[in-house]
Amino acid sequence: HFSLPIMFSGKPARVAIQGADFSLSAIAARNFFATNGAESTTLIHSKTYSDVCKSILAGECDYGFLPAESSFSGSLPQVYDAILRAELQIVAETSEVDDLALCAMPGTALSDVKTVLSQAEMFQCCNLFLNSMAQNSGATIQQTVVWDTAGACKALKESADSTTSAAIASKAAAEEYGLEVLDQNVGNLESQSTRYFVVAKAATPPGVLSSSGKTKATLSLALRNQPNSLIKALSAFSFADFNITRMESRPAATAGDMFDTAVNVFEYIYFVDIEVNGRTEEFNVALSMAKINCIWAKDLGRYPVSTTTQAASPRLPWTLFL
Repeated sequence: HFSLPIMFSGKPARVAIQGADFSLSAIAARNFFATNGAESTTLIHSKTYSDVCKSILAGECDYGFLPAESSFSGSLPQVYDAILRAELQIVAETSEVDDLALCAMPGTALSDVKTVLSQAEMFQCCNLFLNSMAQNSGATIQQTVVWDTAGACKALKESADSTTSAAIASKAAAEEYGLEVLDQNVGNLESQSTRYFVVAKAATPPGVLSSSGKTKATLSLALRNQPNSLIKALSAFSFADFNITRMESRPAATAGDMFDTAVNVFEYIYFVDIEVNGRTEEFNVALSMAKINCIWAKDLGRYPVSTTTQAASPRLPWTLFL
């Protein structure tokens, strides 16, 4: 778990998350805000990532807490889309080791399980374990998608097929809904983790203090359809010796109404993470140079860097991935 200097100055925090209480996001949000000085944390539960952003814009909460990236399955592009479209700012990041367990009704044996319920992303993050279950049982394990991991426990408790079903969720959610843990730590990686963003309306919302340590910027770039436009835009940062730590493309159609002209299929926007580390003026100059080759270059936030050192070792043989 990563902690920042005291950010929230003893103030209560109203935080929107996607999911119910005892979901992975709920546990991580409570840990983060408690660690960083919030007097108390009130969670506002939303069905979708877009709903989290809408709650912030409507003034129903101070912050959103959104999962941005899995250490195994990569980024959650719909989260980046939601932040961009809502024009919110990333004010902090953190990472949390995923508490992923296979939970079932008391008395259920692992060999009884034919159906597993969970959030969609969890099936990708736990497919080595699920494939191992299928090989051992000689039968296909049906995967049923629900809106979040804690919701999977609730749905299992209310299911007519509860004696042959299980849920992938936190151990805290299992305890809350009276389930037993059949197997714990079922993620694909040892110390499998999720990176989260804290988002808000303003770059420096009330109670958040600037950090003198390492900082990072996340940009959204929409490039002109010209030769080498991506290289030219990124070269502005490279020539100034900034470290580009991450880049990912998204179909331009996901932000189609943000363009002045129509976009075509197989055209892209890019999300880029760049370490700033106190070189604010130099970074602003580089960003201005990059904009020459862009339709837009939106600064989605500058925030303290969360660093982790956990090894990305597989929990089970990679052959089970197939």
